[in-house]
Amino acid sequence: HGSAACDIYKRQDFTGANNIAFSGNDGAVDPVLATRKLLQASKAMGAELIYPSELIDTSHGGTRLITAHTTTERIQTDKIVLATGAATDIVKKIAKIDIPQRSTPGAIVITAPLPPILNRIVAAPGVHVHQRLDGRIVMGEQAGAPKNDAHNKRLATRANHFPSKEIAHQHGQRILDIAIQYVPGLRDAQIEQVHIGWRPLPVDGHPVLGYSTNRASVYLAMMHSGVTLAPIVGRLVAQEIMSGKPIQQLENYRPDRVFDYVKRY
Repeated sequence: HGSAACDIYKRQDFTGANNIAFSGNDGAVDPVLATRKLLQASKAMGAELIYPSELIDTSHGGTRLITAHTTTERIQTDKIVLATGAATDIVKKIAKIDIPQRSTPGAIVITAPLPPILNRIVAAPGVHVHQRLDGRIVMGEQAGAPKNDAHNKRLATRANHFPSKEIAHQHGQRILDIAIQYVPGLRDAQIEQVHIGWRPLPVDGHPVLGYSTNRASVYLAMMHSGVTLAPIVGRLVAQEIMSGKPIQQLENYRPDRVFDYVKRY
């Protein structure tokens, strides 16, 4: 509803916008802050935190998982949850299953702290914008990098970093310029960080949740957006694994379903 949106963004000028929709349920989570809080709570409950440590392989006795091999140690376990996002190689290696994906890169821009400008998410053509509790503005591109040979060659290697700080800043400024069209209060924003993130996108657009059909002790949890869905997914997956009983709400998202291609974004 246009009037509601304009009330919420009192400091912003939406003059010239043809349509504005307001969703009262929309929100944003700082994934770094949320992760720290979860780790602190886990540690307080007796969990052992091992970081950095990368899963590289597993050992099995017949069909039974025995050991997880990591870059720091070997861990005896009977189950593993792969929440590896767009890292398809480790899924093929550990779960022995190939999930159809069309993972895409997205640039994320983070500014220096600003006074309060937004208290909601702005999802505009080409960019989404929100402000964190620390005042920093987070912007993400919607349509992906410009289509040209240089970008195609660079992204073919699934790069996680820009070739140089200068190029990173150029992409950051490109995204900031788009955001300024919809949030003029960002004109004085100073770019602090620009990241490349790979989005895990199962081809039908839905999460993948459940045990691998080829490795019964390996549970998959793959989705976009993981941060958005994590609270409910984490609770349901933990309940399903600990109880040993399938949860009905997850039945449509099993790894052995038929993946029909649906282009949502």
